[in-house]
Amino acid sequence: MKWLSFELDGARLYGFVKGDHVVNIRAVAARLNLEDFPRTLLQLVEAGDGESGRLKEIVDNVELEDCVPLSDIEWRTPIDRPSKILGVPINNGSFAPLAHRMFEAPCFFMKPPSALAGHKQPLRLRAEYGLTHHEPELAAIIGKRARDISESEALSHVFGFTIMNDITSPSLKDEDSIALDVPQIKGQNIPWRNQAESGDDTIYLTYHTRSKGCDSFALVGPWIVTRDEISNPNSLAINAWIGSEHVTSDSTANLTFSIEKVIATASKSMTLEPGDIIHFGMAAVPTMPEKYPTVRSLDLQKMGGPIAVEIEGIGKLENPVVKE
Repeated sequence: MKWLSFELDGARLYGFVKGDHVVNIRAVAARLNLEDFPRTLLQLVEAGDGESGRLKEIVDNVELEDCVPLSDIEWRTPIDRPSKILGVPINNGSFAPLAHRMFEAPCFFMKPPSALAGHKQPLRLRAEYGLTHHEPELAAIIGKRARDISESEALSHVFGFTIMNDITSPSLKDEDSIALDVPQIKGQNIPWRNQAESGDDTIYLTYHTRSKGCDSFALVGPWIVTRDEISNPNSLAINAWIGSEHVTSDSTANLTFSIEKVIATASKSMTLEPGDIIHFGMAAVPTMPEKYPTVRSLDLQKMGGPIAVEIEGIGKLENPVVKE
């Protein structure tokens, strides 16, 4: 099933896709006198199997009056207030030749829920963000609380999959970076560093909260495809466009760390709650390497939009770009 959240006549609603319509869950529940049925998609995810019986009753009793054309709705991000949004940096095999030392396990950064925006909602750019680019990615919605789980258990904790366009500002990242000369580290083995010379005692610190977390920097949608419809999330084609230009063509098969590895690793250090969003790393292979050799070549401040990401088996996330 494809689940989405939307707005209609000022009301925030949710439902599942049926052809070119969305079934308004709240309307069906009201007609069946199920007034206490979850009122948001996040609440439904949190309810888990506890609502499977009543959900089947709703699905089996859909009438034409419950269906709204997708063309009539205002799209919203499927999950609007997750407890956290986790991203995985440098999780693509194309980065390996560039690394002084590749990560031995996934590492993570966070985006705030306030960064979320849905399908067809605008990416809002301010001039002070400077260079800003897209990062097309697969994302998972956690469906069941996970703490210290194994890789073999990981997918059973997933409600479904969606698309994340992880908007990033290298200019803000540069502003939020600092180099420190620390004499105490001389002679120490710090594996991630590439020492310029034997006496090099400089360390480099970068903080990603602003560069990853501005309003609308987490574009998610158009919907969540339930886990049962994605047979292998580790082998999905990803394509991206800026304007009319097809700029990226890659696959989740090129991720350094698998979907299961990422989820299990995250659960070792933090409890994953229903509704949490994990996005797994940028699709990085350019379609026009001579024109756009790296993602930094795709400056949305200059190129504008719209921007789009399509993932096999899920759909296409599209967003206009608005300069404020």
